[in-house]
Amino acid sequence: MSIIYSIILSITLCIDTFALSVVIGMCNNNIKFLKASKIALIFAFTQSLAPFIGWALGLFIKEIFEKLDHWIAFTILLIIGLKMIFSKEKEEYNCNNILTFKSMLIASIATSFDSFAIGFTISLIDLSILFTIITLGITTYLTAMIGMLIGKKISELVKIKYLEVIGGIALILLGLKILIEHIM
Repeated sequence: MSIIYSIILSITLCIDTFALSVVIGMCNNNIKFLKASKIALIFAFTQSLAPFIGWALGLFIKEIFEKLDHWIAFTILLIIGLKMIFSKEKEEYNCNNILTFKSMLIASIATSFDSFAIGFTISLIDLSILFTIITLGITTYLTAMIGMLIGKKISELVKIKYLEVIGGIALILLGLKILIEHIM
């Protein structure tokens, strides 16, 4: 049962990464496999490290973190999304800038808060942290790659002039989704 639980948990934790990866693919429809693979690895590493850190910290700060995680994720995604939408200079923040290591790291951290919180609960149930981390890493990598591929295909079909605006709106909506899920 713990194997199935880890797989289901991994898939559900990757939904945010998938949505963000679609935006990345839409904004960068000429992204090559190696670059996409590096991005997916950043997401997979962060998504796998987060539950380990949460598990290691245990219940010590659980109550404090659970009250803030969704606000932090929302704020980060809101800021990135607003920069994409309202940048006066399109060169200042365009879709290509989302591919910088710094942007990818910040985005991967923002989408990993749920995984961090899950790490707390893993220590309370009979679930292997090592198996969960490995499963989550593999699932995140595959999800990110599929998301970027789908985003590339969407942008090729749609050929919309303002993909930065669409991407920015998608990131803001993703942040709102995270916020609403935790408030309700």
